[in-house]
Amino acid sequence: MLVFQRGKIKALALLVIVAMCAGLCGCGKAEPETPATALAAQIHPEHLANLAFSDQQRLFWDYYTYFVMEDDRFLYHTEELRNLPDFAPGEQPDWEQAGRFLLDFTSFWYDAEGYVCWNAADLQQAADILLPGYIVLPQDNGWILYHPAQDGQKAYYQAMGWDAVGGVYYRLNTPVTEKAGVYTACFTGYAVGEFWQEELDFAPAENNDAKLCQIALSRGIDPYNFDLAAELPAIIDAGELTPCEEITVTFRLSGDGDLPLSYTSCERTELATN
Repeated sequence: MLVFQRGKIKALALLVIVAMCAGLCGCGKAEPETPATALAAQIHPEHLANLAFSDQQRLFWDYYTYFVMEDDRFLYHTEELRNLPDFAPGEQPDWEQAGRFLLDFTSFWYDAEGYVCWNAADLQQAADILLPGYIVLPQDNGWILYHPAQDGQKAYYQAMGWDAVGGVYYRLNTPVTEKAGVYTACFTGYAVGEFWQEELDFAPAENNDAKLCQIALSRGIDPYNFDLAAELPAIIDAGELTPCEEITVTFRLSGDGDLPLSYTSCERTELATN
């Protein structure tokens, strides 16, 4: 769970298993391959026609269960599809949705009073890659307050406060298609609670959290030691969890090493969970 109070990070207890693609790309001083670079290397016209659906599923699964949180890099691919704003091709996303989405890919800093802030220019830089043509608005929304440039301080946004609870895991459900450099990918989302391991008392299982507990126990594994990112693909493919939504996205390849996808549309449909 990532909790932002007005100004400060209250707690960071995001329980995510980073699914990394193994090996090094190239030789010598080459950097380790990341899910982002692996995805960009495989999902393009030259490779797409020869790439098995199961390999496409693996690439996107690795990418969307990957995150980086460092001083100069802040990339929450784990939240990428969950927070991607809905918008049609050629249209501008809603500012409140787009602003929240972009925060997950923009490094933050603290002002003199300890408030969590993001430079407006950095937010626009993320938008230029992820939502081409989108102009970050110099105004507040439901997540952040806008502060214009003054007294030598560049324009920035300040956290108002929110609580991102649990997570949604997305499984590619049909092969990716491509036409004129635009790709279409369809995913099914599965919600998992932040403290799913505490659903041990549900019998029979009544939700995904309880089902995961029972699956872990049936394998003789303590739920707290259950590797979700590694185990969920097979569990999902076996139809053992209840989906919460379907999402169809279109994108181009950005050429960026951290953010390989430039989204051109997003349409999601909520599914009944009972």
